[in-house]
Amino acid sequence: MALHTKKVLISGSNGFVGQYLKEYLNSQKMEVIEFPSAMDIRSKDNVSLFFKKNSVDYVIHLAAQTFVPRSIESPRETYEINFYGTVNILDALLKSNFKGTFLFVSSSDVFGTISENEFPIKETSIFQPNSPYAVSKIAAELHCRSLSLSSTEMNIVVARPFNHIGPRQNKNFVIARFCREVAMMKKGLIKPFLKVGNLNVSRDFVDVRDVVMAYHLLLNKGDNGEVYNICSGTEVFLKDVLIKLKDFSDIDFDIEVSSELYRSIDQPRVIGSFDKVNKKTGWTPTISFDKSLFDTFNYWLNE
Repeated sequence: MALHTKKVLISGSNGFVGQYLKEYLNSQKMEVIEFPSAMDIRSKDNVSLFFKKNSVDYVIHLAAQTFVPRSIESPRETYEINFYGTVNILDALLKSNFKGTFLFVSSSDVFGTISENEFPIKETSIFQPNSPYAVSKIAAELHCRSLSLSSTEMNIVVARPFNHIGPRQNKNFVIARFCREVAMMKKGLIKPFLKVGNLNVSRDFVDVRDVVMAYHLLLNKGDNGEVYNICSGTEVFLKDVLIKLKDFSDIDFDIEVSSELYRSIDQPRVIGSFDKVNKKTGWTPTISFDKSLFDTFNYWLNE
């Protein structure tokens, strides 16, 4: 008897993470289902109709407005997509009697301003959000939690990824922007000059190729109602990124620190703990920051 190929719906499948996730799940012999390109998850009726017509074993909910500055400019839009979009999908799954795993992809931004004596940041660290984006993710997380406590047969799991990096990331994100502009310098397209914001901040960067492996493991091994950090467990200061890029590119570019590129509220340092996901699934990051940076720089060089 032929084995049933597991079907997984990925919302936001055409985004940075979604593209890698599709590739990885296909390599794991899973059938990837996508929303129609015109689907707007803010439309409760459209989402409901989709799940009436399509049966899946898993849902990975990536679709979101993810750019923090845009959330500050357009908080209502961010709440409608990130919170109400999640509510619409879960509501439609409940009505369709879905019994599989729903993986909600949140963000480490929910933690906001964490004091250094609480490092590394664990799943139990308190929320101190400093953007509408973070608030929208907290609201969606709490909605997931409230549903996981009900008698539904759906398995609801939350992943909290820290800062993603890797080839193909949107140039609006800091590492991608640095790599793109240094690659343009290398090609002689722009002068060897880089405008930057605050370089004395650190982030816990995790490669997108490691992130999607964690999501796959959580589909099968994540516990209902539980939240899992997805991070590297190390911090990298932005000033050190530029030193590495000078080394990779063999270009001694000039740097101008611009107050325009500073965020009004910014967490100075970030270090996460992935102990919980490691104990539950065995996941551990495999790609070093230097490898991620090198691959991202080379991606832009080829672009």
